[in-house]
Amino acid sequence: ELIFHEKFSHLSLPAVTNFSGVTIAAGGLMYAFEGQAMVLALENRLKMPSDMIGLTGVLSTSMNVVMLIYAFLGFFGYVTFGPSVAGSLTLNLPNSGYLFWRDLYNYNDPQLTESSAS
Repeated sequence: ELIFHEKFSHLSLPAVTNFSGVTIAAGGLMYAFEGQAMVLALENRLKMPSDMIGLTGVLSTSMNVVMLIYAFLGFFGYVTFGPSVAGSLTLNLPNSGYLFWRDLYNYNDPQLTESSAS
């Protein structure tokens, strides 16, 4: 079903959204960076707390990785599903029985569960 999904031309998509879209994006970004509450716990566990800050420090690197993941998923989700994209990309996937049974089978596959248990 996903193979035959209607493709959008990225040139036909609007470059800028309205104010409502900006506020929704800001909420998502704040949620993404909410993990900063763990900063002090991470700093206390480091052998050298000075590694926490700086251009290549733990904090800068982790926040940049989170930002890149969110930007990647947001950009390609928008290009794939167009302006009618739902708040979560998984809500855009088709609700078909095939995907459900395939995932259920893969989840209960004995070879997968044995290898992950050891």
